[in-house]
Amino acid sequence: MQARPTSDDKLSPAKVAVLILIYLYLNEELPNKRQIVVFLGTQLEGLPIVHDNKLVLLSSLEAFCDAIEASSVKKTRESDDSERFLQFKHKFLTIAWDISSADLIQQLSMDAFRRTAEPLCVVALLRFQVSTRSPIGRFVRTMAASLKLLQFEESSELVEGFRRFRASTEGVFKELRGRGYPDPTPLSKYHSPTSEPLFETWNSLLRKTKRQEDSSEINGDSSKDLAFYAALDASLKSSLPVESTKTEETAAEATLVTIPDMDLLVKEQIRLLESFGTPTPDFLRNIIYQMATPHSVSVYNSMPSLHYLQYLENLCRGEYHEAFDSLHKYFDYMVSQGSKYFYHFALVSKASLHQHFGEDEEALDSMEEAISIARENHDNSTLTYILSWLYDFMRRKPALWNSRIFRQIKNELRLLDYLVKKSLSVSLSLAAVSYRFEVDYLLNGQCHFSRYYESLFKAGYFAIHDSVSSFIGVCHTSSNLWKNVGYPHLSQLYTELGLQYSKLHGLVRDMLMFEMGQAWCRYSLGDSDIALPDMKSSLELCNSNVAQLRSIRILLQLRQTEVALGKGRVRLAQELLLYLPESHELEQKCLVEKIRVQVLLKLAQGNYAEALICVSEHIGDMDQFRSNLRPDVVHLLELNLLKAAVLIQSGVPVRAFSLVLQQLEIANQLGLRFLMARGYVYLIQILNSLGQPGDALDMANSVLALVNSVGNIEIKSNLFFQMATSHHKFLESGEFSKTTSKTALFAQFLNYLSLAIAGFKKSVNLGLLVNSFELEDQMAATALQHPEIRNSKPFEDFRKHLQMGLDILRRRAFDECEYGYLRKSK
Repeated sequence: MQARPTSDDKLSPAKVAVLILIYLYLNEELPNKRQIVVFLGTQLEGLPIVHDNKLVLLSSLEAFCDAIEASSVKKTRESDDSERFLQFKHKFLTIAWDISSADLIQQLSMDAFRRTAEPLCVVALLRFQVSTRSPIGRFVRTMAASLKLLQFEESSELVEGFRRFRASTEGVFKELRGRGYPDPTPLSKYHSPTSEPLFETWNSLLRKTKRQEDSSEINGDSSKDLAFYAALDASLKSSLPVESTKTEETAAEATLVTIPDMDLLVKEQIRLLESFGTPTPDFLRNIIYQMATPHSVSVYNSMPSLHYLQYLENLCRGEYHEAFDSLHKYFDYMVSQGSKYFYHFALVSKASLHQHFGEDEEALDSMEEAISIARENHDNSTLTYILSWLYDFMRRKPALWNSRIFRQIKNELRLLDYLVKKSLSVSLSLAAVSYRFEVDYLLNGQCHFSRYYESLFKAGYFAIHDSVSSFIGVCHTSSNLWKNVGYPHLSQLYTELGLQYSKLHGLVRDMLMFEMGQAWCRYSLGDSDIALPDMKSSLELCNSNVAQLRSIRILLQLRQTEVALGKGRVRLAQELLLYLPESHELEQKCLVEKIRVQVLLKLAQGNYAEALICVSEHIGDMDQFRSNLRPDVVHLLELNLLKAAVLIQSGVPVRAFSLVLQQLEIANQLGLRFLMARGYVYLIQILNSLGQPGDALDMANSVLALVNSVGNIEIKSNLFFQMATSHHKFLESGEFSKTTSKTALFAQFLNYLSLAIAGFKKSVNLGLLVNSFELEDQMAATALQHPEIRNSKPFEDFRKHLQMGLDILRRRAFDECEYGYLRKSK
């Protein structure tokens, strides 16, 4: 694509196509006039066309016609709509292919210009006129003035560019001409007698040009003229560069681009790249390459946004030095414009660059310099924005509070108080962000649930009155909060709202995070068809944005590892963990998830000692941070409950008893019902392990409503499994109520165990299914000792189900072995 702009930055082949469209509009020859006028308005405003979050350039007349068709013809492709559009397309292409000189383009603009009227004009000379203040009127006046100012070589360049622009429609135009569609309506039909001498009509000029061509053929000197033009053409071609001798078909890929259009395209691509990770299209990349040539350096430097686009591209590819160089050039040109604010945001962008590549100390150096400059200039707005960025960075990596503390900031709480107070006077966006930070801090700071609910509602109020991006951020916080407090349907509601808006107006990381959250919500509620987001497409998108989506890629990989463990593919899970970064390089959320998955892997391998050491070491580190700087109660609760699970499975449930009780007390104070439900299931499992089935069953019945309201299918299934275990222990020990028969007890056992097995199947957990069938096997041996149960009909069905389930389980285990992820059973 030719990037060299025209001498007048208002002219391009695409503008000529818009002028033809206006000509047909003024003559009332548009089908689906309303839709095409909307498309015309978009072109007049200079707005780029975006389809499926990808930039679309009208680089040829064929693409221009396709864009009109997409906006005017209904999706149903009705025959009437299609036929009317083909007639319109024939008229449009007829005018386009009649253009052979700059005079015809100028005459076209003058014919459109004469249809404009001054706003206060009383007498209308024409049937249909437009105001000079309208977008069409302003465009027509600008085009007419620009065309008059063109020099000879510039007008020739414009005509040649339009020929290349229309070359792609040659075959379509010939096909439409063969159908016999009517030609465009002559403008003379609407001319007034008084205005006829002043303007020569478009069609009369065409006829005049054709008569001149015909007369030249009749003359005897036509052969000499042809020879002269051929010699002149050969001489010109020999003096031009090699690439200018392309055929018209090959040259159709090139077109002139004006500087304003180029600037709009680059800015729109920056937005798409930041929001959706859309790579730069080839056509725009070719323009950038052409504009970087020596003859266009001045044009390239006049558009600093090109440097920022290159910075984002290099950042997505993970190229550190190239990204730093592009960012440096961008802010060099921006600072040269004389604004003091650019230096602040240059430092913030530089800190973000260091953050993406794991250079935490360098990021803090940049932010410290930005804070100092903002304080020197008494710029409270910029200072609040910088401190908001800093707080978000530090809360993701709380270990940095011990390694680096600014002189102005003593601890996290002091910084948070400053942000909440100052942001209210700065902007609604920063106020919403500050209250979201406060929700996270209070949730992790052993505060009553009413306090962080209040902060959440404040954040939502400011976000709703601010912008879509603020509301998307509040959806993240709300979804996470309702998940922790045990209301999965509310969590799912905010997740779906956030996903819907992030697809339209959010960032690609927002979209991926909501997709993961949506998959978790559906899975936890028992949707067997949804166990994971689309891992393949999500990982491909993350790999195309290496630095920006690094944390999401890690979370996706950890989720993939956990699913592999659930299916029994231990070797695969172990291999996936090898590709994760070291723990000190991870953010807090990724680090906790990595520790949890590592412990689950060691439990699956039967290595209880290493699992206990792994979780205990990290709990000790978090306790140290919490005592000095940042509370992180939610993650501590999760890890302590995980430690309790390790102790229970390792055969020492007594050591986990007091630990679980402590976590239940803290979770109850904070209102974290999700963690409470998990803790109660562990406590019931401990009671069963200690030979107290009666206490375990009583506690299970008392917390059944809580577990059901939390809705997590795995926790609920584990509770039913423990209730079935209690009934088995009753029969095994013979200690049960005399009013309850053995057959009724056995029937209750079957009911609870069937619920557990159904839930484990939905949660795709082969290990828990194995435990369920092992419990069935034990119950079968116990029931044989009781004639009342052995001779009953439920027992016969139970044995058949047991044998069928064992066969299915062995076959599934064998299938997993075929993949090489499970050892074959003896």
